[in-house]
This record gives sequence, structure tokens and C-alpha cells, in this order.
Amino acid sequence: MPFNDAKVVTAYTNFLKLLIDSLQPSFINYAVESNVESWDAADFGEYKNFISKVYQQLKMDYPSIPIMLSWIVNETPQSLDFARQLLPYTDYTALSAYPYTHVSSSASGNTNSALFPRDYFTRYINLATGKPLCFAETGYIAEPLVVPAFSLNKQGNELWQQAYLEMVCNLVNERNGKFVVWFCHKDYDAAIVRLQALGLYQDLFSLWTNTGLVNENNVQRPAYTTWLGWIDRKLN
Repeated sequence: MPFNDAKVVTAYTNFLKLLIDSLQPSFINYAVESNVESWDAADFGEYKNFISKVYQQLKMDYPSIPIMLSWIVNETPQSLDFARQLLPYTDYTALSAYPYTHVSSSASGNTNSALFPRDYFTRYINLATGKPLCFAETGYIAEPLVVPAFSLNKQGNELWQQAYLEMVCNLVNERNGKFVVWFCHKDYDAAIVRLQALGLYQDLFSLWTNTGLVNENNVQRPAYTTWLGWIDRKLN
């Protein structure tokens, strides 16, 4: 069925309502990374129509809960345009960002966030300055990342990870944002080994392996201290 078929809209909305009523969330991300550049134009049109119907129903049923969709941050004009088209269907500017995989400044493998283009995040944030900012998910490598299947050979270290986290937290703080979700709190090397043994491994799973604030041996990285510092600042 097409995305915007009435049965698909009803089925997905009912699924979301089941989760919402069971979990009583503080906010809802109902459409993750909706602006991916790989959308076919016709399919995206149907998807946007689908999103508009789901959003309208959720707002009617849960008027006090922020309803958002997230945008994956990259430098392609197409993704930015898709994000712009989806503006009416989100209460927050919710970003999903893993720049170490693709940011133009890392073309040589150097993932130092100090080299990012100046408008890497702001070009998305400035689409809707009136909407609260959040990072629906993000993370950064603390070790080198090599995934031949995706032609990835990226340098990474703990200090660059810490600097990236500091950048994100400062940005959200400056913009009076709502929250930051760090996708993986701990490296999951053991899970990769287990998945390989079970024949369930996919190369995609390796992209976030070394993004933990704690490594696979439970050793806290410098970013862990930074994270706690921002939590204390919030509580104070």
C-alpha cells in the first residue's frame, strides 16, 4: 500500500497510541530521520501526506505532549529541502547527527569536530528558530572506525569525542534547547561478536560501536565526565 493509504495511517497511528498509552512519554518522536536524501520525489510526497495525517491525529489525542519528527543532519540540499517541507508536522527541531560518517571535513578521515563547516547544524536549526531545539539522537566515535562495506576509514579519539559532545551541549544550551540523547552510552564490542556468532551481524551495526561514553571494558572516557558536568549544570 502507499504510505498515505487510510489503512496504513490508521494502523501506524494505533500502534503509536498503544506505545504512548503504555509508556506515558514526555515527548514523542513519531518519524525518525524523515528527511533522508534517498527519497524518491513521488514517494516523499506520499510520505509527507502520511506524516501530516498521523501528526494531526496525535495532536488531537495528546495535545499536552510534544510531537516531533527528527531530521538527519547532512550537507545535501535535498535533505535540507525535505526537512523544510516537513516543518508543519513537528513541534520541535529534532536533530539526528552522526557527522563522523560523512561530514565533508572528514573526507581525509580526520573527524575533528573543530573542522566542521560553520553552518553544519545551524542550517537546519535556522529553518525553524521558533521551535524548541533538541538532539533526538547523536554520538561520536572515540576510536578509529573502519567499515569497508561503507567505504569508511575514519580517525577517532577520545578527545575529539569529548569536544564534539561539548559542542553539541553548548549549542543546545545557547539555543535554550530541551535535551540531548546520546545514542550509545557504552561500547558494544561483545554484542558484535555475539551477532557474528549467531549469523545475524550486518555491517550497519558497526557504525556506532565505539561511540560509548564508557568503553567495552567499563572504563569511563573524558566525554563521560563532560556528560555528568552538563547534568549537574542542569540540576543546579
